[in-house]
Amino acid sequence: MVGALHLGARKERGAEHRLETDDRPLITFAVFAYNQVRWVRAAVEAALAQTWTPLQIILSDDGSTDGTFAIMEELAHSYHGPHQVQLNRNPRNLGIGGHVNRVMELVAGDLVVVAAGDDISVPHRTASIAEVWLGSGRRAMSIHSAVTEMDADGSLLSLRGFNGAEALNDTARVARKGIGILGASHAWAREVFDRFGPMMSDIVNEDVVIPFRSSLLGTVAYIEEPLVRYRVGQSSWHGVRGGSTEVDTLRERTRFHFRLAHINAIQAYTDALRFDDSRITDLTRTRLLETWFMWQVSEGRQVRLSDTVATALSGASLPKMIVWALNYRNRPFYRLFLKLKG
Repeated sequence: MVGALHLGARKERGAEHRLETDDRPLITFAVFAYNQVRWVRAAVEAALAQTWTPLQIILSDDGSTDGTFAIMEELAHSYHGPHQVQLNRNPRNLGIGGHVNRVMELVAGDLVVVAAGDDISVPHRTASIAEVWLGSGRRAMSIHSAVTEMDADGSLLSLRGFNGAEALNDTARVARKGIGILGASHAWAREVFDRFGPMMSDIVNEDVVIPFRSSLLGTVAYIEEPLVRYRVGQSSWHGVRGGSTEVDTLRERTRFHFRLAHINAIQAYTDALRFDDSRITDLTRTRLLETWFMWQVSEGRQVRLSDTVATALSGASLPKMIVWALNYRNRPFYRLFLKLKG
């Protein structure tokens, strides 16, 4: 099955929308899945159990090659509750950025709560996020929360909070540093896409891109209560190709990290230009040049002196660049990088 299919609540779409009021706007809850047949049933059941109404639920599969979509389809067809359910299956794998862009084309709500196909949201997650969003006068463009970590078998491990949440409302700092959140707990206003458009299709860290957009348009809010059971050990880092030795593996991880950091910086610079704030644009340009330098060095390429000077003159830290280049050549950085990234 390809494309989107409307199911759920057995009501006409217009009738569902008539349930909206200023106090209870339509919200979208989107489950993003890819080859998660082992866990997706629990993720979808958690979506269907959300207490907020009116709610549009989008169950979206990114071209899985296992039985992930079959389970999503089964649960959607057997659902007879109050929510509007919409199925989507991408004909080919679009990756994280492309998948988010596709789902945003289907979103009807003014706020989008997102969930991964291997995590479990508590039933009142959407309602708690909606309370914060409405309480902010809808100025909270991104909202995230603490999570409870669990292992692959679903055994609960520990609480994971977010230190320094206030930094996400320092737009200049976010522009320069590329500060992100834990995407598994994220919700965002549809306005961040209405204003800035789709993300670059090769974006992997949507949880870096969207908080920056949100800080430009409004505020980023944090909820201390854990609203998601987050399955650890399933991140994109585990898909990085390893090498024959520890150093080779660390080299691949380093290259992967700085390539993604540079892609994020390109998107941030593009968004800053669209927002038309010269100060923020200058900060993202510095970040763009700095991440380009780091990426080139991690790839083993020779960086011209003129490019190095231009990067430093843009505001990048020359000592940091020199130390990084020396560390890279002498290998000790790899071990520190592995330790920091786990």
